[in-house]
Amino acid sequence: MPDSGIDGFLLDATAIVYEDARATRAIGTAFRVAPEYVVTAGHVADAVDTRCFLGFGADLDAASARVVARFSGPRSGRGDWSFDDLAVLRLEEPDRVAAPCVLLAEPVMTLGDELIACAMNGIFQEEFLEIYRAPEARAPGEPHAGYRVRHVHEGGWFTIDGHRAVVPGMSGGPVYSVRHGGVAGFMKGSENRDATGGVVVLLLDGLRRLCDRELYEDLVVSHDAYHRPGGDSSWSDHLTGRDAVVRRWLVRILGVLARLPRGQAQDVPPGLVDLLFRDFLPPPADRFVVLRDLAEYLGTQSTNPAYDLARFCVLTAQNIAPQPDSGIAEELCTLAEQMLPPRQRAGFRHQFPCAGAVQPATTTVFGVIRAEEVPWVGAEPPPFRFELFRKYGDHDIDPYQVSEPCPDYGQAKAALKAELDTLLRATSGAVELVIALPDNYLSEEPLHQWRRPRDGRPFSRFVMRLRRSNTWEKDAEQSAELEQRFRRLRARAEQGLLWLECADPRSMDLPGLQDLFADPEPAALDGIAVVEPPSAEVLTAAQSNALPVTLWRIDRCAAHPTGIDCPGTEFREALLERMHGVPPEEWHPLIWREQRSSAISDARDRLWRRIICIFDKPGESVRSYPLSGPEPTRRDAV
Repeated sequence: MPDSGIDGFLLDATAIVYEDARATRAIGTAFRVAPEYVVTAGHVADAVDTRCFLGFGADLDAASARVVARFSGPRSGRGDWSFDDLAVLRLEEPDRVAAPCVLLAEPVMTLGDELIACAMNGIFQEEFLEIYRAPEARAPGEPHAGYRVRHVHEGGWFTIDGHRAVVPGMSGGPVYSVRHGGVAGFMKGSENRDATGGVVVLLLDGLRRLCDRELYEDLVVSHDAYHRPGGDSSWSDHLTGRDAVVRRWLVRILGVLARLPRGQAQDVPPGLVDLLFRDFLPPPADRFVVLRDLAEYLGTQSTNPAYDLARFCVLTAQNIAPQPDSGIAEELCTLAEQMLPPRQRAGFRHQFPCAGAVQPATTTVFGVIRAEEVPWVGAEPPPFRFELFRKYGDHDIDPYQVSEPCPDYGQAKAALKAELDTLLRATSGAVELVIALPDNYLSEEPLHQWRRPRDGRPFSRFVMRLRRSNTWEKDAEQSAELEQRFRRLRARAEQGLLWLECADPRSMDLPGLQDLFADPEPAALDGIAVVEPPSAEVLTAAQSNALPVTLWRIDRCAAHPTGIDCPGTEFREALLERMHGVPPEEWHPLIWREQRSSAISDARDRLWRRIICIFDKPGESVRSYPLSGPEPTRRDAV
């Protein structure tokens, strides 16, 4: 590595982006921000599909990466030129890449701030990386060779002045702020053909808007772990700007926070924000995706950063979830005392007592798909719509969105997944998803197989549970009725079951089935057994708690493979013979054990694995999961 301080680090961390492995056409510049991640401009990544090739440093050491997130705005004219122009690449073999990771910062840029940029010089035929910075000494009136801030704009970008325009090939190059001691953004382009200088896009702000929570957390936390003292980087040893001292403290604080487990432990406790901003209005909540964002904000935007960072360390130590044997809380308090002058250290950590750790509240997102509850005439099925509700902690449930009618269930489910994906990207902290689906779609696609439309990752990293429709939620009257049936069934054993044969007309009449169990006399039936694949009416009756016990075959019997005029006698007799002396309430675990037996036998494959048994126990709010045979057979039957 060249012995030239920041210039050497910046040069080695920067790469030329190529379309192909032969490096025949360079399309822009990129730079490494974390061990596995590289950042470039979105319009540079648009020139490739999903994979590109990189040449790092002065020697253009080869590497390859894949695009994992990007957005780039329209460029049809200056008036609608979006500055959401960012792409994140994941290195395919990060351990083989020797390039260092840049040190990131999110400062408040001001007029005249000196900048150092590194980018591809695309003017010459042979591409190479070049450092653009102001020399330490120059003659009066001589234009500086680097760039300085001209004007900061709303929307995450600022313009710069320099001795040359940002030309094609420089897009995506890192821009380092000398005063603040970190890479604040990257080159985007020129304002116009005649201007010297160009436009720089702020990096961390763009990452928060582009990346979902998981990707953003992985990127910034691994970046902080890389730069912590004793790690693989010594960037902080070469900082010389006015705010270098604060940046060094931030590097140490963020390195400690990076030792917290990923996920909920990295969340910003709501109580911590209230304590730190008790005397003035806090910034928007989406500004703090993870805990390190709060420390970065206090270190760069506070009028007294050392004091406020010390407060942050003490209060964070009191509010984070305990990490056994990690020493994180004690290390934060030690850093707080070291940041302050000696006269302020005595008893500092006791100036901000906290009643107890404030645990992050859980956001519960309720998603419901339902058919239109309106009179519907016509051969086509009624349309579906989805509804979203949100609940934070102990607060009330708030309506979030009601969709337009969708032609069918599949489109409603796809629209719900897309909206859930969008909502989760904007939600920090622990999230629980509660999904309610129509009864006849409960087993179509298990929740653990749901995937996020944007990148194909599963939703299952969140706590998910399926809330079946209201017919599966027992009220007190239903529970009392089931308790009575349960006792009678235990006393009467299988005599309390009605065996419905496949040709029984009652199996096609839902009201008739329910009336079988409505007689209050002791002789009333307590359950039903179906000896062939059940009809839709039987399934609906079982799901509506009209039938406390439902037993059916999931395949045709051997004696009557066509199922025509088949009473299922052989199956029923074989089952009752096996269950002799076993009360029906114990059939569920017995069948379950036999189905899962590892011993291959004719009984296991021809009897036990062709049975589904749902047993409804009193006091349970949701039925036990049905026993089932092989997957293809179960899907065909139900």
